[in-house]
Amino acid sequence: MHYLTKTAQKIFQVLIDAPFKEFKEIELINAARTGKGATGKLIDNLIKDNILKARRAGKTKLISLHLTNLAVFSLKNLFALEKLHRLPKPRLAAVLLFNREVQPATSLLILFGSTTTGTATSASDIDLLVVSQHIPKVELARKKVEESLGIRLNLHLYDESEIKNKLKEDSFLQNVLFQGVILSGYNLTLELYRSLEKDELNLARIFYFQERIRAARRNYLQKDHEGTGEIMAQLQEQLIFYLLSHHKIPYESKKDAAEKIKKLPEAKKLFQKVQLKEKIDILDVFVQNILINQLIGEEKDGATPRN
Repeated sequence: MHYLTKTAQKIFQVLIDAPFKEFKEIELINAARTGKGATGKLIDNLIKDNILKARRAGKTKLISLHLTNLAVFSLKNLFALEKLHRLPKPRLAAVLLFNREVQPATSLLILFGSTTTGTATSASDIDLLVVSQHIPKVELARKKVEESLGIRLNLHLYDESEIKNKLKEDSFLQNVLFQGVILSGYNLTLELYRSLEKDELNLARIFYFQERIRAARRNYLQKDHEGTGEIMAQLQEQLIFYLLSHHKIPYESKKDAAEKIKKLPEAKKLFQKVQLKEKIDILDVFVQNILINQLIGEEKDGATPRN
């Protein structure tokens, strides 16, 4: 089964770390550090099996996870568990103790945030999404962990009806669902996952654009201007493809796409020659307007900004 090969694991790891991103095929192969020929055949097989999606941007093949496929949901969870096993021992102990203490009072528990991305410091909280009808028991479990191990827990508490009602319009919950590590409550997570339709996944892609802008801003503040520039260049290219696809504007090549996008009045801001910090601010507002128009469902402009 081609899902289980080392090459497939490397490909999945890259895609799962950025579940809303569309990769150029060669970009995906390079990021996974795999052989071009074998990986190309693997990607074709995964597309046939609806594990991956592919579309053409001119002559460029763009690859992304087929997020509504339940097999992808299962694969995501397998890879997420690897993150759990890589945690520093004190953090892993805190997570395991909390999980034990809140059972069976919780119907869903997901670990997310800096602890799973590997960016946590010794002073960082552990972020946990908790779905429970028994908040006092959850709070007692928090107190026990914090007093026993000296690690603070940042709990995001919901009851089951609340999370079901909020999921389709809450970017925070969607990102946790796709990128967090499920500690308990697999069946509820699967139910929530199935409830997301194409429109919600389109929103998730916009949220991904916003996450990349935040990453660029962090790099800029850390004076990593080269890294910031790379993120912004990749984001601009993805926005070009996103907008052209939304408007159903055909194009023959990457160069052709760059020309045709300039005909859209709302895309002019993408090409302003400004300083790097101002570029970040401009794209931040630009993507926010895309999100606003998507959420209010404008018939005329769809998911593109007026300003």
